[in-house]
Amino acid sequence: MRKIIACFLVCMLLCVTVSAVTGKMNDEFDSNFDEKKVKNSYSVCAKWDIQFGYDAETPSGEQSIAGCEFDGTYFLVAEWGYTGATQPRVVTKLDRDGNLVDQWTPTWLSGGSGGLRDLAYDGQYFYGGNTGNTIYCFDVDGTLITSWSTPAPVRSIAYDKDNDAFWINNWAEDLLLVDRSGDTLYTISSPPSMYGSAWEKQCSGTPALWIFTGTTEGGPCQVEKYVDLYTGGTNLGNQHQVSDDFDPTGIAGGLFYTDEYLPGNGTLGGIVQMSPDILFGYELCKTSIPPDTPEAPIGPTSGVTGIEYTFEANTTDPEGDDIYYWFEWGDGENSGWVGPYSSGEPGSAGHIWTTSGDFPVTVKAKDVNNAESGFSPASTIAITLGPTLEIDIIRGGLFKVKTKIKNIGELDATNVQWNISLEGGTFINKLTTGTETTLAAGEEVDISSNFLFGWGSTRVTVTATIPESTDIRSQNGFIYLIYAKVNIGG
Repeated sequence: MRKIIACFLVCMLLCVTVSAVTGKMNDEFDSNFDEKKVKNSYSVCAKWDIQFGYDAETPSGEQSIAGCEFDGTYFLVAEWGYTGATQPRVVTKLDRDGNLVDQWTPTWLSGGSGGLRDLAYDGQYFYGGNTGNTIYCFDVDGTLITSWSTPAPVRSIAYDKDNDAFWINNWAEDLLLVDRSGDTLYTISSPPSMYGSAWEKQCSGTPALWIFTGTTEGGPCQVEKYVDLYTGGTNLGNQHQVSDDFDPTGIAGGLFYTDEYLPGNGTLGGIVQMSPDILFGYELCKTSIPPDTPEAPIGPTSGVTGIEYTFEANTTDPEGDDIYYWFEWGDGENSGWVGPYSSGEPGSAGHIWTTSGDFPVTVKAKDVNNAESGFSPASTIAITLGPTLEIDIIRGGLFKVKTKIKNIGELDATNVQWNISLEGGTFINKLTTGTETTLAAGEEVDISSNFLFGWGSTRVTVTATIPESTDIRSQNGFIYLIYAKVNIGG
């Protein structure tokens, strides 16, 4: 009996010890911010667990850092400025472990004040403003791509993927969703005083805008959540007290969302403005790992306009999920999502090109949980302008109407089927049909109706067709017994 009691007590002690250790994962934080990697880097298991917390000041050598974003490989952190700082402010590129990679200065900034504030990323380029009425688009190394005017100052900024537009605001001013022309699409009125924002719908299931509030010196700061973005917005209030995890005097800085920092996890990251400024990331939700990026799609290397050509792609999903494919045809058109296919099963789609040229065909994949891969390398198809029919102006005359069929393509047309039909006016030969065996590239042929006789208004329609091309022309006219008049203007 004593042995049983002793064993029971030992087991109870072990359970309490394990519980105390695991329960402290989110409560303890290394206050030695001189080390760049501060917290549990990959020990993530639940919402609001800290994935990383990096001192952004020490590697950058700068102060007053507020802007931040992650592109899957690098963090950009932006210095907005401080008393005595020189212009322009510095942007620092850090690796995923918070180590210095490079620095550059946004010399292209104008208006506003100081350096870049909150940052956004659309999967290709970064975006930000300096509290002026301008959005700047730039790459990870600081090359300015473009910029455009906005109806309000840009302090916070978040990329809205569903609308290919940007949520912007300044402190407690209205949140505006503006497109790439600067037009306002939606408005959320009177948010709390905020600094950064981040759009996502991967964790929320529907579009959500996370905002970083707590801008008063001395803290605290927290993240809040807006839903119903396109119907005026509903603020669900405080979702997490960020300053409790780092420093109660910390205030809000930039904010971002990414699913590329830790595979299978959605990360809500940002900057706590304190001393030093801390770049942090929380686990926001579990996400699906995207399929592997497909190889270049397989398909023909040449073709002609007017004919459909099929391309095939293949990839696998790390979790074995079913896959959809999206083909870009290089002419501004796409296939949309096709599928689903099993992981490792080829998927295909076809396209008809209407102009000649060399077109790069690429493909990406997504799984059934909407986790997307990157685009594949391109396969190029050279399209030649195939036989293309064009009907000339229809003309009238004694007993008939007539016109020309031209082949304006670069290849011969064979078995050209044509017909001339008259609706009203004539009593006989309302339809005339014919076939031209060969119509060489650049050539034309005269065609005419059979004998016409009648009286009254008519509408003449000429159709010419081959598998690669069809053309139709209609003009109004009048039949005067044996004379057909056709209006040149239609």
